[in-house]
Amino acid sequence: MNFFTHFGRYLLMIKGMFSKPENMRLYWKELMH
Repeated sequence: MNFFTHFGRYLLMIKGMFSKPENMRLYWKELMH
């Protein structure tokens, strides 16, 4: 995984956290995989 792919996924996670705070744990679990 290159830097831009990782950075993009990180931004999507942040965006998801702000739009759906209750799903924060799910995004965190996806990030840790």
